Amino acid sequence: WLCVEEPIIPESPENKLKLTANLYKGDAPLSVEFTAELNTNNEEEFYCPDVNWDFGDGEGYAAMPSCIQYDPSIEIQKSFTIRHTYMKTGTYTVYFKLKNLESNKININIKGISEDFLCNKDNDCQSLGCGYCASKKATAVPYCLASPKLNCYELTTCSCIEGICQWKKTDEFNGCIEEKSMQPLPV
Repeated sequence: WLCVEEPIIPESPENKLKLTANLYKGDAPLSVEFTAELNTNNEEEFYCPDVNWDFGDGEGYAAMPSCIQYDPSIEIQKSFTIRHTYMKTGTYTVYFKLKNLESNKININIKGISEDFLCNKDNDCQSLGCGYCASKKATAVPYCLASPKLNCYELTTCSCIEGICQWKKTDEFNGCIEEKSMQPLPV
């Protein structure tokens, strides 16, 4: 089940960075698209900032862009979007940080696990491409978002871990994901 109930986020001068999600509830694995919108007239202050996403499940994304010197004719990025997949049940508090400004926090609630990802042993699982690991019973084609991280999945295996088909987190795989996450954002 999926639910798109958007929480009420108060508009105020303090809320210069508003975080929303396309989904707030569902069964794992749940792929959620987050968007942070910057509302400011101080263009130069937010030119070429560090960005940090905290997904609340121990994973995140951080980037330091490489930028040229500020020029008032340069358009400042005010919208930031990223997709993250939750694999386990629980409630996860998510936030976004831009430079020293932190967004509102939102909760993602994962109630259960889709049968397409349940397993008893490693050979119950298969790679569906695009970084997705699922049960051989799964028939859905995954949503695919091009990412430099996709090459990292060649360094690991789709396995049955704690009854859920997921990628084995090896040091080599984790290092690759971290390296790809820290690459500069395009200017």
